[in-house]
Amino acid sequence: MTHTLTEASGRLSYRGRPMNRAARIAGICAAGQVLVSGDVWAAAAGEDAALLDRYCGVSLGRMALKGLAQPIEVVEVVPEEPLANM
Repeated sequence: MTHTLTEASGRLSYRGRPMNRAARIAGICAAGQVLVSGDVWAAAAGEDAALLDRYCGVSLGRMALKGLAQPIEVVEVVPEEPLANM
């Protein structure tokens, strides 16, 4: 992954495969839905065991996404306890 500084805003702009994959996954999300790749879910769960106490990963299966050579597993992240209605 590469990055460049956007001088007008002072922010970094990221490019590369991880960003392309993230954009494709974000493109299939519904409002309020959190989706990640299976690899990201596995890495996050491996780094923070407490994550599994608060969130559940529900596999939506392998999906072919535009710009990606191979289908990837997509996981929906949902809270273990339903959020209170606001």
